[in-house]
Amino acid sequence: MALTKAQMRNKVLRILGRLPENQIAQAWESDIVEDTIDQVQAFLEAEELAFWETSAIPDCVAQGYSRYVAGQVAPELMGAEQAVQYVGLSDLGMRAIRRFCATADGPVTAVYY
Repeated sequence: MALTKAQMRNKVLRILGRLPENQIAQAWESDIVEDTIDQVQAFLEAEELAFWETSAIPDCVAQGYSRYVAGQVAPELMGAEQAVQYVGLSDLGMRAIRRFCATADGPVTAVYY
């Protein structure tokens, strides 16, 4: 089963401790996180890592994706002192995404500059 953008938004807000269980996210926080999800999706597509839509984020990549988004959005949602502990999640998330999207023994294209 895949996650929707709204489910991913809530997952990110829970990681950041901004959304208690069984609560509804505040509108301004939802807007910021959803904009960040769109930006992350565009980045992953440009990097040729994302082959899914934000309406159907695969479960296998959901943990890494949510960590990456949380690390990106933390400075916007909280003060610098609080955000510092979450910014490192971006690196962990990107590693998980790359590991999921890696193909074994695939052709490698050499690019010379």
